[in-house]
Amino acid sequence: AATPAEIAAVALRVPFEQLKMRRQTGRDESLHGALQAVWRAGGARSLYKGFAATVALDVPFALVQFPLFESLKVAFANRRLVQEAARPPPPRRRLSGGAPSTASSSSELGRRLSGGAHSAANLEAMLAGGLAGATAALVTTPLDVVRTRHVLGLHASMAKSDAQGRTPARAASRAGAAASPAAHSEAAKPAKPAKPAPNAAPGASPPPRSNSGLRGVLRVRRSFVGTAVAIYHAPGGGAGAFFAGVVPRTLYMGIGGMLYLGTYSAFSNALSASAPAAQCH
Repeated sequence: AATPAEIAAVALRVPFEQLKMRRQTGRDESLHGALQAVWRAGGARSLYKGFAATVALDVPFALVQFPLFESLKVAFANRRLVQEAARPPPPRRRLSGGAPSTASSSSELGRRLSGGAHSAANLEAMLAGGLAGATAALVTTPLDVVRTRHVLGLHASMAKSDAQGRTPARAASRAGAAASPAAHSEAAKPAKPAKPAPNAAPGASPPPRSNSGLRGVLRVRRSFVGTAVAIYHAPGGGAGAFFAGVVPRTLYMGIGGMLYLGTYSAFSNALSASAPAAQCH
């Protein structure tokens, strides 16, 4: 159930994330301008750049968080019920004839079990949500690192293409304004031939420039898997590079899961408790 829900949410969220990033980076002056620029770059396909990378992160995160949250809630509730059942029952009240009142005893036990049930369930939900969020964040940190580098690489390539589209007109206007006889004389001079590399065979073409570092590799490999390979082989990479930022990510996702899922469970329990009372009236 978490998988189709996350895919539907990502399908709605990714286009707005594209427009938001363009506005936040100052590449467009308005939302309408950002939409036009993205649409000119490739139509609807450009609006969904980074969709696969986002799905590759959010779906595994949901598959870990929500089942773990439900399992922990059930485990905590069962543990609480076992502890409640193991406690000694309250003393029975005696009627005027001296016989013990079983009705009052059972009602007292019921009140004891249900009185703090909601508060205990809410605390259990907060704890389960925090543990589930932290665990899901820890497990999916490598996917988050790859997604972040991948999306940033896509936006860098889009910014470069935008800049290249604006450069020819600006360069032509500047060249016309700055033209001078000295410039024409310099342009008329024949270009100096490039020096051949030492020990190079006659007529051999110069070796291509190598893109060193992660940025150069990302310019060549723009797939999600290619980005992961680039991170691994980049200087200072390896397996440890996939866990960059794991501590703050685990902490804030744990706190977020505790607040989000705990608040959700508290309101859900309150609404469930008020429903029978409303039906009685």
